[in-house]
Amino acid sequence: MRHPDDRVLAATDERVLRLLGITQRPLKSGELAKALGLVSSEARGACQSLIEHGFVTRRRIRLRARDAIATWALSSKGRDWAREQGALVS
Repeated sequence: MRHPDDRVLAATDERVLRLLGITQRPLKSGELAKALGLVSSEARGACQSLIEHGFVTRRRIRLRARDAIATWALSSKGRDWAREQGALVS
């Protein structure tokens, strides 16, 4: 069942959702970019779009006062999409 704010996903968006669905854990920004074969800014841009539409969540982990790592994971809406596409490992 489609949610009213669903949209046709760009190819990169679909790749991000599929990757997060099969990894079964949140991915750090660098891990995500490397797995997708993208530069960090492209991966972050795709994730930001997915956050705005409710498919992905971001969590920042503080390492030191000035350093933080972002991790990306599927939201419940993202898990539903991945499950419908056969891209969710349970």
